[in-house]
Amino acid sequence: MKTTDIRWAVNKLERNSAMKQFPQATGSQNINTATVRSSFYGICHPDVAEDIRQLTGFLGVEQYGGYTETLVGEFGAANGVRWVMSEIAPIETAAGTTSTSSVFRATTSTSADENDVYTSYIYGKEAIGTIGLGVSYSDNVSKMYEKKEQAIQLIVKKPGSSGVADMFDEVGSIAWKAWHATKILNGNWVVKVMTLSKSIN
Repeated sequence: MKTTDIRWAVNKLERNSAMKQFPQATGSQNINTATVRSSFYGICHPDVAEDIRQLTGFLGVEQYGGYTETLVGEFGAANGVRWVMSEIAPIETAAGTTSTSSVFRATTSTSADENDVYTSYIYGKEAIGTIGLGVSYSDNVSKMYEKKEQAIQLIVKKPGSSGVADMFDEVGSIAWKAWHATKILNGNWVVKVMTLSKSIN
């Protein structure tokens, strides 16, 4: 992942009038905090996250102002994108053939190196959503930041409802279930970026 890759994706989203996920956040009075510009979401594999950490202008999540709410797995911001890492981000094994060997998961063949290709996504607000399925769930499309209860049913059992398994009426439980499908609401607000990943060696 290079700075140019992110800048190109952000420029494409902005040209298509994609809405930013986060407003600008200024630094606090804490030492070594900095402003985080208004940003899109970015999701990448941990291997790619290490490349992004090395980019010029990268701001680690630990340098955000203390009041800035972060996401699970968020590790920093770069070039107008706040990045989250996930180990389930797609990898296509030996999908790219180059003469570069200093990358992760390189398998040397007779002519060149067959490199794994990592897929990252950068997207704007309300680019994707979910559709609830079933009689007791919403049939409408739920946009991001709308109430998740539309596609989720909570099951709460109070203490004393487990019969002989709970002789002293002390055990209760809470669970949830949902049937839903994802939906691309605006394909022009999502960019798929396919890159290699540098070797840490």
